[in-house]
Amino acid sequence: MYFNVIKYTKRLLLLFMVAVILSGCVKENRSECIYPLRLRFEYTRNRENTDLFDKEVKSLHLFLYDYSTGELKETMEPEMDSLGEDNSLMWYVPEGNYKVVVWAGNMGRYIYEDTGNLKDAMLHVDRKDDGMTVPHVNEHLFHGMTGEIAITGEKTVTNVVSLVKNTNNIRVQVEGLGSGDNDRLRCSITASNGSYSFRHEKNDKMPRCIYEPKDNSEEGKFMRDFTVMSINEGDNSVLSVSLTNGKSQETVIFDGSLSGLLLERPGTDLELDDEFLIRFRLNGSTGGFDIYVNDWKVVNMGDGLG
Repeated sequence: MYFNVIKYTKRLLLLFMVAVILSGCVKENRSECIYPLRLRFEYTRNRENTDLFDKEVKSLHLFLYDYSTGELKETMEPEMDSLGEDNSLMWYVPEGNYKVVVWAGNMGRYIYEDTGNLKDAMLHVDRKDDGMTVPHVNEHLFHGMTGEIAITGEKTVTNVVSLVKNTNNIRVQVEGLGSGDNDRLRCSITASNGSYSFRHEKNDKMPRCIYEPKDNSEEGKFMRDFTVMSINEGDNSVLSVSLTNGKSQETVIFDGSLSGLLLERPGTDLELDDEFLIRFRLNGSTGGFDIYVNDWKVVNMGDGLG
């Protein structure tokens, strides 16, 4: 009840502000007029084939661009509890033709750059000072973009913004090692997937990302959790798993294509699937590993490590 009152009060305040602004808008002079641009957000492109917007999306950053020139006109960061019950939003803007770009879920892990014009605008995952290392943050990113929206004040049309998820959770689990081996385990994911244009085009000319994991190990299970940006078939993503045996020595468990490994599992769709468990299970009799992706055995490394 308390939150409903807050939500209702915010809507009344918004309507009051609009009424004040519209009081300066007359038929003979429309330069001060603003009109409603209605957006409704959804996230339905997922394995569940249902709208998971309420469940997964935690923030919205909206960018309003002139459709012809690409010039940025306005931005908005609405509070999530200000959206309508159908996840809609009314944005009051001057008359014109626009395109709206939406980045959702960004709580600080991703950086916007050169947003003043759509052709130059970019998003980058935040990296450390070395320009490559990406600290672990379990923060998911979504993108959406409208077509041309004409705002004339004649009628209000609902413009649906369908979001696409740009991140994956990947857990690497190694079973069958000794109790002291967790500190020797090294695991990383590298890929050229850390930068996107606002038109949702991957910029793979940027330096490769080296994703750091979070250690979530339990007794008998050595686990490293990653949140990485989109993995695609044929990309240059690499998963490296090894055990250090000294300052300059290591035993390689796996060093190869991440996307290729994930696609070894029948039915994997890298556009729809966003949760992966890659499990390396030591075969005590041979010293090799079996590899499972989401509990499907995809590789038998029966000849031992190395």
